[in-house]
Amino acid sequence: PQNVPANIQLNRYNWVLPTEIKSLNTGLKIDHELNDNNRIFFHLSRSEVKINDRQAYPLPLDTGTFGPTGDFAVSDFRSENELRRNDQVQIGLSSRFNSGSIEHNFKYGVSLLKRNIYQGQARFDYLSPEDNIYSLNAVINPLSSPGLIGARTKTLDHHQNSLFIQDNMKLNDKINLYLSSRFIELSDKSFSTSGASLGEFKKNYLLPSIGATYKLNSKTTNYISYSEGVESGTRPIETSFVNANPLKPRKTDQIEIGTRYTPRNDSLITATLF
Repeated sequence: PQNVPANIQLNRYNWVLPTEIKSLNTGLKIDHELNDNNRIFFHLSRSEVKINDRQAYPLPLDTGTFGPTGDFAVSDFRSENELRRNDQVQIGLSSRFNSGSIEHNFKYGVSLLKRNIYQGQARFDYLSPEDNIYSLNAVINPLSSPGLIGARTKTLDHHQNSLFIQDNMKLNDKINLYLSSRFIELSDKSFSTSGASLGEFKKNYLLPSIGATYKLNSKTTNYISYSEGVESGTRPIETSFVNANPLKPRKTDQIEIGTRYTPRNDSLITATLF
């Protein structure tokens, strides 16, 4: 389209409410020293996010683009009262000891993670007065669709039970070596917003990681690391995709190389490639 002001906002109408995101994070951490070299730790946390996701989407016409005179369609999307909650507890023991000339900082324990998502039936409606067509070159204010939003239900029930062990070894004044491994028992159950089961996934993972730092001098330290992890699967919006089955969790890996430079006590410069 030609001669269209650049400051036109295609989704600003008087019925569009703002997206709201409210988060609450709480935690409890207890450390108890058994002696100079051994310590028990206990961590408990909850992270909760409440979301009202609201947006008006300008969309192209059936031709796949905006019309030659600036015509376009509008869709009203609303997913309200979403709740995403993570509960985690971790308990373990950390020890410090020497093996010959090598100083070890050893840590091992168990971790339990529960993640739940609650959602209602999202609404993704075309607004259709005057055949659902609006123009960039006209004053428009389409009305919101009267569609209803469904009641909130649990759409994800995710559990991770894991055992972890890690060792930070000081080989000498310049070199530190980090070794760790985590065994995860993962369980994932997904549901539609109508309550129907979308499938269950169970799998065990062994996730190693290794890293090393080399201190060039009192101000510069170089490091390299490799780690493996697990990423949760994505759940498509039911009203937007023909296949709304969730994607399965997948294994990830990362290699990182970097350097840290401390010119003064109150300054830090870093560079990282990963």
